[in-house]
Order: sequence, then structure tokens, then C-alpha cells
Amino acid sequence: MSNGATDWLGRVVVLAHPRSGSNSLVEILDRHRDVSIVNEPFNENFASWGPANPDYVARLRNGELFGDLLDELFAEFTGLKELSYQVDDDALATLVGRPDVKVIALRRRNVLQTAVSQVVAERTGLWKTWDAERNLEDYYSGLPALDVAELASRMQWTCDETARIDAAVAALEPAHLIRLDYEDLYESTPAEARAVVSDIWSFLALEPVDAAAVDHFLSDAVRQARPSTYGQLPNLAEVEAALGNDATGHLPAWTLRLS
Repeated sequence: MSNGATDWLGRVVVLAHPRSGSNSLVEILDRHRDVSIVNEPFNENFASWGPANPDYVARLRNGELFGDLLDELFAEFTGLKELSYQVDDDALATLVGRPDVKVIALRRRNVLQTAVSQVVAERTGLWKTWDAERNLEDYYSGLPALDVAELASRMQWTCDETARIDAAVAALEPAHLIRLDYEDLYESTPAEARAVVSDIWSFLALEPVDAAAVDHFLSDAVRQARPSTYGQLPNLAEVEAALGNDATGHLPAWTLRLS
């Protein structure tokens, strides 16, 4: 990484729970010439995503030390993104406790929308809009009704993973931790979202990237939840009635008008 106001030359870790906007955040970070992020190296599917990808999960099972694998990764990349459920508590502590690491802890406050997004992504097989190989709306055609009990379980799981992240980073000093919310990046005004991205560059002691290079990943264009997609789900009004509340979130009003 390039020198900044603090001349910090360490590494960045994006730590998040699923469906929190972490893929878009990685794309934003990767637009900086001095940043290269490896995406979920401890995902059990990482080795199948590319012919050159090592199987880090298998290497852990074979007795290699997590810290040694991090050294290997950070020798090649300036950062990594990891979803909290992919590593245990000891590994989380090792990851965020490195003195050369700055942590971006990302969460989504609306837990209900997070759970719906998880289930829908699993059913469609589409995790990022830019990976779509056909019209986005086609992925949602004919999807069955969402199971309310399953969503409630996913909501609790997301709350548990958020709590694990919070516990892991609780002792970090402000110089090594920035907390971000999905809603502030992706559901705010363009000016507010750009201000959050500016805060990220300052936190990493990097010169800002031109806004035009990252605006796409802050826009509605990358969202899968649209009237033409989620609007095809048959029972969103039932889901909202059963699970929507002020503490863990509501579904958008437009989803209910289309149900």
C-alpha cells in the first residue's frame, strides 16, 4: 500500500457476515491501485473457484497453523475478506489481533432483509449481480414461497455472527478498526455513501480513488432486491407480518405492495 498520512504499510481485513455488502466493498477497495484483496480464502469452496487457488481449508485440517497461512496470504495480497462463520473464534482472534492489520467490520442492521437475501441467493445460485449470465429477473421466476420459520432461524444466526464479530474486534483501538453498516453504504444518498468511502481511504491512509470508479458498486445497479426480482416472491407480505419489527428490520414497502 502507498504511504499516507500515517505511513501505514500493513494489511486490511474485511470481516463481515453473509449478505452484508462485502462483495461490493471488496470491489470498491480493489479499485485502488495499491490494494489487492483475496476473497474468502477460508471458504470451503475457495479451491474450486480457480485452478490456482490453494485449498486452505484442507491445509488447516491437515495441521497447518492458521497464522502461517495468513503470513502466506499477506505475502501475496494486501488484504483479505472473510465471512465470520468460515473461521472459529481462535482464528478470528488471530486474524484481527495481528499488529499489521486494520479491520473493516461490516454488518447489515436490517436482519430480516439479510435473511431473505441469504435464502434467495441460495435458491437462485446468484450471489453477485455482476455474475449474472442471463436477465436478472429470470433467476427469480417461479421461486417458491419463503419459509417463515427458516427465515427466523437465519435471522438469529445472523445476529449470532454479528455478535461474534463484535466480540472479536472489541479490544481493537480506533486506529485498527472501522465499523461500517450496509445501510450507510448502499441505502443512503450518493453524497453520504461517498463520504463513507472517503472515511475508508482515510482509515487505510490511502489517497482517495476517483468517485466515478466506485459509484457503480454503491448504486441500485448492483442490488438484487428490485421490484422486478424480489417482487416475484409470492409471500413477502406474510413474511413482513410474521417477522418485521423495528429491532431487526422490515421489508421495503414496495415489496409489500407487490405481494
